[in-house]
Amino acid sequence: MESRKVQKVGYSSLAVSLPHGWIEEVGLKKGDEVVFIRGEDGSLRIIPSRLVKKEEEIREIIINAMVCDEPGMLERAIVGNYVLGRDVIRIIASGRIKPSHVEEIRRVIKKLMGIGIVEETSTQIILQCSIDPSRFPINTVMRRLYVISSIMYKEAVQALIDSDYDLALEVIRREEEADMMYWLTVRLLLSAIYDRSIADKIGIRDLRHIVGNRAIAQRLEHMADLACNVAEDYIKIKECSAEGKVDDKVLIDKISSLNEQIYDLTHKAIEALLTGDVKLASSVINIRKKTVKPTVEVLVGEVITRIPNSCGAVFLSDIVLSMGRVADICKEIAEVAINRALEKSSKLCEVYERIHGF
Repeated sequence: MESRKVQKVGYSSLAVSLPHGWIEEVGLKKGDEVVFIRGEDGSLRIIPSRLVKKEEEIREIIINAMVCDEPGMLERAIVGNYVLGRDVIRIIASGRIKPSHVEEIRRVIKKLMGIGIVEETSTQIILQCSIDPSRFPINTVMRRLYVISSIMYKEAVQALIDSDYDLALEVIRREEEADMMYWLTVRLLLSAIYDRSIADKIGIRDLRHIVGNRAIAQRLEHMADLACNVAEDYIKIKECSAEGKVDDKVLIDKISSLNEQIYDLTHKAIEALLTGDVKLASSVINIRKKTVKPTVEVLVGEVITRIPNSCGAVFLSDIVLSMGRVADICKEIAEVAINRALEKSSKLCEVYERIHGF
């Protein structure tokens, strides 16, 4: 850490010299422009203007469809370029683009917000993304991802409890919506790394939070995947059971109670993250360890002993285990919430920063 004295220049202006090492590192020279970004804590960030993406700049990438000879390879390439912040994705082929590739393109753009086909010929398809980062505060986007994933989870288990086949199908259909919010979140976070001004626009004041937000987004997307697994397992139970449902009220009541408890845990975990409530985050970790985890272990054992249909028992056990994994996700989010809360002084911990030699 270096310090500089503020000098008076002229009648009213103040100036401070820039560290020589930093100037050399970023390649700053006389006449170059710098950008100032004010932090919520009163700090001021100085960024060489060449490191800030210009508003009018268009980032384009060309994908050679002929190289994408594995199923899903083109789809993954499009998603990868989308999250890397590319504005224009041009898919080309030396001859006619294969129908399977066209199908992949149309399928994947349904999962990506703000992107669409703007030009299409037999040998070329151009996708363009019109996302304005300033319209998507990161906390708003991640809260939306949480809402979608948590409701998918709750309704997937509710489909089992109520023997509601249509509700299970609706959960599966909503996976694309969760994917859309997840990939948008990743695009925003990676763009914030490449362009510091975007971090400011989407509400990231501390760049360390980018890593934590990416981890949380992955877990929320995994929660949506688990919800789909639960819905699919219920459909399989319906197909392999003569009754078309789990005909054991005791087990169903226990699963229903556990479902409510875990859903409440998802709410507390995300609330602790957004509010910095360490006590609430700690309660999430304790409830998962002392109550939910043991209940899941006992329920799996009861399913095996109480369900005579081995096919139904396998899928029902998988449902209970998936519920347990959702609780694990809540614990992981709570841990990030605690770590983030401890970055600042509070009633729990006061942070003292000492400058060496002072």
